[in-house]
Amino acid sequence: MKNPTSQFRRLVAVVVLPMYLAACTSWQVQEVAPAQVIAEEQPTEVRVTRTDGTDFVLENPQVSGDTLSGVREGIQLSISLSTVDAIAVRKSDVGLSIATGFLVVAALFGILVVAACSSDDISC
Repeated sequence: MKNPTSQFRRLVAVVVLPMYLAACTSWQVQEVAPAQVIAEEQPTEVRVTRTDGTDFVLENPQVSGDTLSGVREGIQLSISLSTVDAIAVRKSDVGLSIATGFLVVAALFGILVVAACSSDDISC
């Protein structure tokens, strides 16, 4: 028979790991000029929305003069800032973090109840 503690640890890992992988962040459109966003926040990636409505993620963004450059899907890319409609950066989402915390606690409580009820030593 498997060790209940070992099973519990596996269940906790299965529940908690996806929460960490999802990370409680979201893209937030910035209201200031792209050059200012990149200079002040120095993000590792930005989501660029162009004036034609297309959008993509640009890694290691840099602004030089009127050009935004970075890496898109492994390829170096440079575009004119005049074609950029909006820049979004990943920011922590406090509400999502709190909701995720409550979800984790509820899931762990549920796992404990199920584990206790399925034990031969305890009847529910």
